Amino acid sequence: MRPGLRALALGICASPVAAIAQDSTTAPRDSARAAVLPVVEIAVTRDPGAATLTAPYAISVSRRNALDRRAQMQEVLAGIPGLFVANRNNPTQDPRIVIRGVGARTAFGVRGVRVLHDGIPLTVADGQTPVDYLDTESVGRIEVIRGSASSLYGNASGGVVAFSSPPLDGSSVEGEALAGSYGLRRSGARLTGGSATLRYSAGASQSYEAGFREHARQRVTRGTARVRQSFGASSVTAQLLAFAMPLAENPGALTAAQLATDRRMAEPLAVTREAGKQVRQVQAGLTYGRDLAGGDLSAVLFGGRRDLDNPLTFAEIELDRKSGGLLLRASRRGARSARFTVGLDAQSQHDDRREFENCRDAAASSARCPIVPAERGALRRSQRELVSSVGPYVSGEIVLARSYRLSAGVRADAITFDVRDRLVTPADPDESGRRTMRAVSPHAGVLVPIGSRGSLYANIASAFETPTATELGNKPDGTAGINTTLEPQRSRTLEAGAKGRFAGLEYDFAAFSTAVRDELVPFEIAGGAGRRFFRNAGRTRRRGAELSLATQAGPWELRSAATYSDFKFVEFETATANFSGKTIPGVPARFAELSATWTARAVEIGASGRFASSIFVDDSNTARAPGYEILNLRARGSIAAGRASLAPGLGVENLFGREYVGAVSVNAGGGRYFEPAPGRTVVASLAVLF
Repeated sequence: MRPGLRALALGICASPVAAIAQDSTTAPRDSARAAVLPVVEIAVTRDPGAATLTAPYAISVSRRNALDRRAQMQEVLAGIPGLFVANRNNPTQDPRIVIRGVGARTAFGVRGVRVLHDGIPLTVADGQTPVDYLDTESVGRIEVIRGSASSLYGNASGGVVAFSSPPLDGSSVEGEALAGSYGLRRSGARLTGGSATLRYSAGASQSYEAGFREHARQRVTRGTARVRQSFGASSVTAQLLAFAMPLAENPGALTAAQLATDRRMAEPLAVTREAGKQVRQVQAGLTYGRDLAGGDLSAVLFGGRRDLDNPLTFAEIELDRKSGGLLLRASRRGARSARFTVGLDAQSQHDDRREFENCRDAAASSARCPIVPAERGALRRSQRELVSSVGPYVSGEIVLARSYRLSAGVRADAITFDVRDRLVTPADPDESGRRTMRAVSPHAGVLVPIGSRGSLYANIASAFETPTATELGNKPDGTAGINTTLEPQRSRTLEAGAKGRFAGLEYDFAAFSTAVRDELVPFEIAGGAGRRFFRNAGRTRRRGAELSLATQAGPWELRSAATYSDFKFVEFETATANFSGKTIPGVPARFAELSATWTARAVEIGASGRFASSIFVDDSNTARAPGYEILNLRARGSIAAGRASLAPGLGVENLFGREYVGAVSVNAGGGRYFEPAPGRTVVASLAVLF
């Protein structure tokens, strides 16, 4: 980032110009508590009586900005300090969600961060989260825990992101069409209705995009449905997510020389071997809830199936996944305003995996590709990967004199990986294996009110995070089975902060220090054609500070969020190098987001800026992606037309056409670190609401 712009960004972030949008529309549960602190109720802490200002954690609550019609993850999660979203602009690889540096290692999907949708985990038993099938267009509210979450959810050291659909209120029919740069087209419709006791909502959309880069086309169809039936104090909610992506091309990452030559090019090997993927996924869930005198009960049953055909530069993967689980929770209020919660999470994952040679560029037959032309060659791996996880937990809170609050809890997790090798020959022996990884994760916190509208808090928490089944299965020696040397990473976090509202200004500040043992670190090897392997670093340290501010003045709403990070390898030595003292790669040390929205009777106009410092791309800190600053503009109108309402919209992303790297591939082989972001992008939309 240029010095002048860096100074401007830091100056704005230091001023009282907004941050994470805390939802202040929720009514208090009781007038006594409301007299002490304004209540914004949250569900992400698994305690039905919790609120943002009475929970001793760094918690952000926001709503999706109605101006964001394109519904990219980077915009849906904008304005949350400590959370960095790297849009990879690659249809085959999900945006990378990183909280306090955790999650930067992932090659696809989300790692180290627990993701929920309407209370149902999108994260499977081994800790990985494909978010491609999440319909961000239907997201209404987002709750985020920044920091250690294992004591609440298990197997997640970065935190929790909980998406919620809009409330099942009113009756409406809505249709939308959208078009934009790089061949973007999308259309969809949504229906909401029902009676006082039975409510429903359903939606469907189709989209196509040619892509900013070569070999980056994508075609997607999504469907969602929710039905809620109320029975007095009880309710049952059923939901369905359906996703089909018959076309998604993978342009790959670029070297610095390729980036300088043509930032829109695709990695040549990705083109010749037709890297990409086809996905079909369905997930269904059933949620039961009942309010009791002094408490409540809930049960969630869910299951899904994912079929994946994934040509990569080093192989072609065929995956058939079945996953599901059961969540049980009960809470009760006791004397002295005490609350107690007990629960049990159980999940299972069954992956049927086959790996073939990629022969799409083979010119002559060989042992690798016995028949040409052909897409698939010799079978290299065939195995079943069975993962199960069980995690009972208990937590509680007690309110002392002067409304001081003490909270504590503990969770015990056991995650079992069972790999069953099905490709057994005299020359290829049975490489089946089984490992169970266990952890006990406690947490404790204290919160002290400041006047009537603020609080100070501090907490200590431990967390652990296992390798995923894919990471355990990718062994550097090329054999199948399970890696017996790769260990889960374990961490301990100390955190303190302040949050509240003063003179119309909402503020949220947190500082933390996390010590990590056996951090999971990706690497590639020569001749690996892009396959990623993993090893443990001895010890790492993460320190940081996060600040968000928000205010509203007349028609103006102003927000800002800023993050400072200092992440280091403390002890990390391999057979060929010593990385101790180096910066952990993958995330910027400083980043900030600013936004201003002006709302009139029938017009809404918004501007947002995003600033990031440079990012190291390898453990040795020999290369980095430069920092950047971008500006986005959006506008939306509302026009009454009889019983219908028309909402035209226009958005311009990266207004000044800044050339920058949107994401990096950490420790990539051959120097292929860089994933370029698009230049100026224009998106126009029209929604019709009846």
